[in-house]
Amino acid sequence: MEPQVAEQTGDRIDGRPNLATMPPEILALILDQLSKSRDYYKSMVRIVRTCRVLAVRTLPRLYSQDVTDSLKLPRNLDMPIALQWACWFGALGTAERSLDALDSACPDLAAKLTKPFNNDNLYSLRYRMAKRRRAVSPASGYMHWKDTSSLLHLACLRGNTAIAKLLISKGVHPNTLDGANLTALAYALNPDVARLLVEHGADVDIKQHDSDETALCHLISWGPMEPRKWENEFNLSQGQGAVRAEHMIQDFTGTIKFLIQEAGADIYPGTIGTTNPLRHAVFTRHVAAVKLLLAAGASPNPIDKKTGRKRLLLADALRSGHNQEIVKLMLEAGAEVDVVDDPYEGLIDQLPIMNLTLRGSNPLYAREEVQVAHMVCERAKNINMLVQGHPALWHYVRAGRQDIGQVLIEHGADPEKAKVEVRDTVLPLVALDAPSASEDDGETLAG
Repeated sequence: MEPQVAEQTGDRIDGRPNLATMPPEILALILDQLSKSRDYYKSMVRIVRTCRVLAVRTLPRLYSQDVTDSLKLPRNLDMPIALQWACWFGALGTAERSLDALDSACPDLAAKLTKPFNNDNLYSLRYRMAKRRRAVSPASGYMHWKDTSSLLHLACLRGNTAIAKLLISKGVHPNTLDGANLTALAYALNPDVARLLVEHGADVDIKQHDSDETALCHLISWGPMEPRKWENEFNLSQGQGAVRAEHMIQDFTGTIKFLIQEAGADIYPGTIGTTNPLRHAVFTRHVAAVKLLLAAGASPNPIDKKTGRKRLLLADALRSGHNQEIVKLMLEAGAEVDVVDDPYEGLIDQLPIMNLTLRGSNPLYAREEVQVAHMVCERAKNINMLVQGHPALWHYVRAGRQDIGQVLIEHGADPEKAKVEVRDTVLPLVALDAPSASEDDGETLAG
């Protein structure tokens, strides 16, 4: 996309006429004839690489032809591929020239740049480039690849702040939505990218349609991510796509910290609707985000906007499994493990004490589950409450988790109330009542 141009002078090169010295009218006729070639782009790129004089005359034709060809495609694919490529690989000059060509062809450039498009063509180009470099897993994309995006989203996902500023100067608003109804802020590679967007008017609390998910929620939902290897998809050398080189360094946790501590993002400290940032953090085992949110005042027991009851987010932490550190953080922050209601009439998957094990969990993880069960049960205030007709002890024993049953008894569960018989046998605990069809433990227990 950014061809290397040789510097050649003189009327003849290797005994042949130098095209650069031809009269403009003659050169224009030659270029017009080349435009009819089946290999138009290859032919024109070869001319561009001949010398700088020819590049100046030929490059505008290339970008103009790319715009012309792209506008003939279906409406969701009609974004010039050179412009997509420039936003992804950080080629500022390419972006500028492609925008100039597009401006000449579009009556409303800002509207065109704002419209989300299908980026399958860019994905195919990236795949071919990665395959040539023998990159690992080239088809997986850079990160959570979306098939419908905007140019600003691509630039911000890659840290190309100079191109992001260029797009904004052309009329693209930072609150532009992609195909997933998310703003570019939801993909900000690091705090510098997020700060640029906020400084240009990005709203940190825009929500998806019919959802409470904001940019902060979306960033947290990816979970703790290891930095991607730049040898897979590096930016163009000297492409000047970023204002500073450090803008291309991946630091999503830093972006989350910036949104919480500097940008004033709404963390829904005491309420929850369809979701909230802390729920995303505990469910994705994002320890750093959990610490930031709890320190900022997020409640582990927010009030559900629909029911008016407490939503115990500790249940989400337990249900995701292998989450001992976050369970500990939540308990230290005052997470409740049960409710005072007896019998309990809420959703069983929202009750922490009923999520001490995972469905079909590996026996190798039983020791960890017992450790977590001790942490949870020692905070229980109503360990003998009825859940679907029986206390938690009965449910776990009925499901074959003798170890969890012993933990519950150790922390005050009453076998008699639970109708669990304690025996001096290989199976020391036996649930006496057979469940009804609606009380099948395969449905009531997470494990």
